[in-house]
Amino acid sequence: DGHILAGTWSEQRRVHFREFETDSGRVMRSKMPGTPETDFRGEFNLTGSEVTDLESFYAVDCAEGVNDFWLEHPMTGGLDVFRWAAPPEFSHVAGNIYRVTLSLVRE
Repeated sequence: DGHILAGTWSEQRRVHFREFETDSGRVMRSKMPGTPETDFRGEFNLTGSEVTDLESFYAVDCAEGVNDFWLEHPMTGGLDVFRWAAPPEFSHVAGNIYRVTLSLVRE
């Protein structure tokens, strides 16, 4: 029905520091400027018409993944800005049901 499948949404915060070795051999870390990013990946069951809508959203509204978009975070329920890490992937399950995998990035 277009709902997140149980246990199929994952997120991982990206490393937000640089490591460097000083002349004395000590390893130090420096925080990178900006906001850390988080990689998101999720799988959904969608109908054929929902897949068509998603393909159109990706191609037209997001300009093939160039434009960011607002999405309700599946864990917090709040709205966050996401961008595409890769185009959506589709696979046929049965009848009019498709498994869709989304790879996104959130700042």
